[in-house]
Amino acid sequence: MKTKQLTLCAFFTILYILGSRITIPTGIIPLTLQTMMVIIAGILLRPKEILASYGVYFLMGFVGLPVFASGGGLSYVLQPSFGFLLSFPFAACLISALRHKYELTHFYQLYPLCLCALCFIYLIGCGYMYLIFNYYMGSAKDISSIIAIGAAPFVISDSISMAVGCFCAIRLSMVSSIKRILICE
Repeated sequence: MKTKQLTLCAFFTILYILGSRITIPTGIIPLTLQTMMVIIAGILLRPKEILASYGVYFLMGFVGLPVFASGGGLSYVLQPSFGFLLSFPFAACLISALRHKYELTHFYQLYPLCLCALCFIYLIGCGYMYLIFNYYMGSAKDISSIIAIGAAPFVISDSISMAVGCFCAIRLSMVSSIKRILICE
């Protein structure tokens, strides 16, 4: 990777940390700015850069640094909400790959793609939550109660957060100095 790409990865790792640390406690899953950071990364970065920056973020969290919404450590994998965190780099890569493949640049093109990524996040996050509740914690929950806990309360706030992230990323990609940094082949 070039120096510009490494700097971008480090910058986005910091953004992921900030997005996870700005929280509003709402029960099992806190309300954070993480979905907004997923969208911004997906629109501005390439998949390789997304995976590298999330790799550093996860490594920092697994060694015990409190970079996740509720702390850090390897045991964080057993949190019911970890599936959402796990889905973020893949959702961002999905956005990035499709954005670059089809040369999507406008809000009306990117926002539906971001909503599809949100559905992917909910699918992976709720599926993981179901497994943790039912097979690790021994607290039997059906899929409708998992959706009521893990997705339904966040649909509106995440949709708004994604719209704001989409708009901000598009505006940032138009700034000439940022455009020069982002175009690293």
